[in-house]
Amino acid sequence: MRLKTGIILVMVGIGFSVLSYFTLDRPVAEWARAKGGTAMAFWGYVTQMGNSVWMAAGLIVLVTVALVMRAKTPNAPIWPLILRRCAYVFGAVAAPGLLVLLVKGMVGRARPYHVDGGDMFFHPFAFRPEFASWPSGHATTVFAFAMALGLIWPRSRRVLFPLAALTAYSRLALGVHYTGDVVMGAIVGVIGASLVYYFATRRWKI
Repeated sequence: MRLKTGIILVMVGIGFSVLSYFTLDRPVAEWARAKGGTAMAFWGYVTQMGNSVWMAAGLIVLVTVALVMRAKTPNAPIWPLILRRCAYVFGAVAAPGLLVLLVKGMVGRARPYHVDGGDMFFHPFAFRPEFASWPSGHATTVFAFAMALGLIWPRSRRVLFPLAALTAYSRLALGVHYTGDVVMGAIVGVIGASLVYYFATRRWKI
């Protein structure tokens, strides 16, 4: 994905978010919110797929194994390739994740649970969890991860993107995000992973 294409998609995402703010966000948030402790617990487990901690832990384990095996078999090309791919996946998830962390703090949109049925509002530059709704960090992370692995192993997309969509929906079910939040997060995640891939492939063989 080229930078120009990424910019166009970001503008589409922003436009959708504005439209969703006035039309979809409130009714969808009320409809999607989980009812009862069992449902909340289920979606609480699902939403952990968007937690970057387990992604980082997995990469650390894989890098450790690759470093050990490269030392034992220095002529095997697979281990340097795995190290480069791990570096790419880390960058593909970290770059859009950090950007969204900054943007959501600057925008300061109140989360659905904080609004609690009242008017949706903003508190710019609050940099507080209850004012960090747009875009969704979990949606950004899980879609960036799915896109990153999907670009390396295209067949994995059939599994990873449905799981990413389910994770994004879990943010609505738990009452911590609106529709526009997760859609924008997904767009940023996909674009971020794609741009990092474009620049990475110009320097490395991954």
